[in-house]
Amino acid sequence: MASGQKPKSNIYTGLMGVAAMCLAIACILLVIEINRYASDYGATSGWFGVVTSAK
Repeated sequence: MASGQKPKSNIYTGLMGVAAMCLAIACILLVIEINRYASDYGATSGWFGVVTSAK
């Protein structure tokens, strides 16, 4: 391949992008679920859903 040419994307590159997007969405939904679970039991959730205190 000559220098300066960009390699072509294929279907696997697209599938890797879709998988990365699904992982990001799953992580966001997990943090939301942890926050809801903590608030149901009177605890406070801190950074990334870590439960910091309970009553």
